Amino acid sequence: MKKKYPTFIIAIVALLFWNALAAQCITKPEVVATLHCRALSDLNLTSPNYKRTTGNPPLEISTITPASQAICSGNSITPITATNPSIDGALRFDAVAGGATTYFDGPQSGVYFDLTNSGATPLRICGFRITAFTSANTSVDQQATFSFYKTTTATTASGNYNNASQWTNLATGAKAFPPTLANNGYLFNVNLIDNGFTLAAGAATGVYILCDAGSSSFRLGIRSLATTTGSLSNANLTLNPLVRATSQFTTDNQPNGFYGDVFYHTQTYGFWERDNFENIIGNIASPDLNSGVSPFPISDMLLNTSGIPQIANYTITSYNVYGTKYTMNAAVTVKPIPINTVTQLGNTLTADEIGAFYQWFECGSGNHVPVLGATEQTYTPPSNGNYGVTITLEDCPIDSDCRTVVLSNSAFNAGIPFSVYPNPNNGHFKVNVPVICQFSLVNQLGQIVHKFSVDAIGESIITIENLSDGVYYLKSETNQGNTVSKKIVVQNN
Repeated sequence: MKKKYPTFIIAIVALLFWNALAAQCITKPEVVATLHCRALSDLNLTSPNYKRTTGNPPLEISTITPASQAICSGNSITPITATNPSIDGALRFDAVAGGATTYFDGPQSGVYFDLTNSGATPLRICGFRITAFTSANTSVDQQATFSFYKTTTATTASGNYNNASQWTNLATGAKAFPPTLANNGYLFNVNLIDNGFTLAAGAATGVYILCDAGSSSFRLGIRSLATTTGSLSNANLTLNPLVRATSQFTTDNQPNGFYGDVFYHTQTYGFWERDNFENIIGNIASPDLNSGVSPFPISDMLLNTSGIPQIANYTITSYNVYGTKYTMNAAVTVKPIPINTVTQLGNTLTADEIGAFYQWFECGSGNHVPVLGATEQTYTPPSNGNYGVTITLEDCPIDSDCRTVVLSNSAFNAGIPFSVYPNPNNGHFKVNVPVICQFSLVNQLGQIVHKFSVDAIGESIITIENLSDGVYYLKSETNQGNTVSKKIVVQNN
């Protein structure tokens, strides 16, 4: 059957950088085919077999500061820096701007081109941004496999298109795509990580990228014939477009160029990753390896959800232009914020946190006034007033809310005892109460996250949706404001 060759064109308007794991997209309303914005993760390279050569100059090891630190939960870390040398993000060689794109409509499609280091110093190729198009409407997720090659010894792909022995496989990986319409395109990053390669000053190599669609409708986007007009250059790289591939190591010699970006670095390059997501919530992620954004300093804010000290390890990976790799570590101990709730039984106040340091105070309109000698977990005020406590655990202090104490011996002022089970739970639990009462659920920061009433004596089923994992305190309340608190642990998995 004769193959079809679509002629749609996309004029480049902008590159939108979403986040470290998002697909990149460009759109133009009047064109037939559009690059579509979707949250697609970067290509997962599953079978790399390219190894850098040995005997390269040693890496200058960066100094990571501070290598260790401790913070209280909910606070920002001291920014972690990398110096001497600094660790930077990748540089981007733009082979998209001013071009238009098409694709070869076959189960295998690809492109050959040459890269030359046109600068005066070595550089390392560390990734690509490529485009995939759908040749037909799709109604289910589909997957295509992408392979990346460089010439083994030759300085050009020309004359070596059909000679598999002249090519070294850098990496091969699969990419999943969501359902979409025909001729929609996806622009996404491919990070070679350990499988990048070095070009000495003035050196050149051939590059070959192949999309094996399998049973899917996805094809590799390539520069259209009309815009494959000659080499592209910046101060460091020159890209010479050659021909398209119509199957593995096969071409029909039709001139087509690479459509995308080449990522490279001329200085120390790297990234960081953090562990212990089960117990620590952070507010940032490492920039995409090929975003061009420096990964340092690391300025994170960490929340410990476990109730005990936890360690967050930042693993820092760097490469020099010869591919020499070095891994470093920075550790942050995240200490839990103490429980800042107080139980009131009659005239007596008790801090719910056990084993901490306590300083009770009398609440005023301005600053709190410490009560001399009131440093135990339990405190019975000598007179009516408003009282609270500063609770310090692992050098992390927090103040409780102020409680009103009206001296009385009446049992009516006591809190309401209750039981809660199962514990831990996932937000679905039972409470058993002797009287009708109100409840508040309080997190470790002392914030009320939910309130509910129990309108029947005995056992009641309680359901609280969308609770995050962590430690909470369930408080029963009387009309006089007296409470009894019980610690519960929420575990959704």
